[in-house]
Amino acid sequence: MRALAPPRGRPLSRKCCSLHLLPQFWEELDAGKELAQGKSIADSAKAAGLEHVVFSSLEDTRQLNKDGKLAQGEPLAPLSDPEGEAWVVPHFDAKGAIRAHMLDIGLPATFVQLSCYPDNLLGGLKPQVQEDGSRALAIPMADKATGWVAVADTGGSVLTILKDREAHLGKTYGLAGDNITTEELTATLSEVTGQTFKYAPVPMEVFAGFGFPGADDMARMFGALYCVPEHCPRDPEQTRKLNPATQSVRQWAEANKEALLA
Repeated sequence: MRALAPPRGRPLSRKCCSLHLLPQFWEELDAGKELAQGKSIADSAKAAGLEHVVFSSLEDTRQLNKDGKLAQGEPLAPLSDPEGEAWVVPHFDAKGAIRAHMLDIGLPATFVQLSCYPDNLLGGLKPQVQEDGSRALAIPMADKATGWVAVADTGGSVLTILKDREAHLGKTYGLAGDNITTEELTATLSEVTGQTFKYAPVPMEVFAGFGFPGADDMARMFGALYCVPEHCPRDPEQTRKLNPATQSVRQWAEANKEALLA
């Protein structure tokens, strides 16, 4: 579900009792705008007296960066937006700042923290066919495991939370169908499709130079934050308690075999 900021002067309806908020950084690649919209919606929800907001949040990496806890321990140079805000991993940091604002204003909320989407393997992260016929997935992940969850599976977890406010209010859930390394990911794709998928590790700065919109942001996500997975924990077992139908990467690949080979 996507939510945009309500027009100025038009508060959320008091007939609404709950809300799921998932800000959309990728539409305009503007973390400052995402932060402003998220704060506006949070303020409107508070003013309307909403009983429960489920917010699809992410970790704010800026303090981790200052403490030298990202990548190889060397702080990354922040990226600045037109408003002068210094971001480290912009689409993470903005959501983390929205979460902090919700807590500051006392908004009754539950937080779900999402993982990498295997669906992106059909789009911007699609493995590229090599001269030998293999397919190479080039991301800067080294040998670290990270969470993966299918887009279609996140809604079931959110619905469970919305249906039982008292059981989930104030909690944070890291959603994932699997926590696996990129080597394990490509091995699974190979087994399911019968074709060879390989992990082609690239440095963070090389990935950032690939040139597609948001490449620098994604490079920092993979090469900095996801290489220290203790800072972005995701829990497949807990996720399946919320949504038993949550797919593993293998199940997702089996359902999308033709698309992976297209």
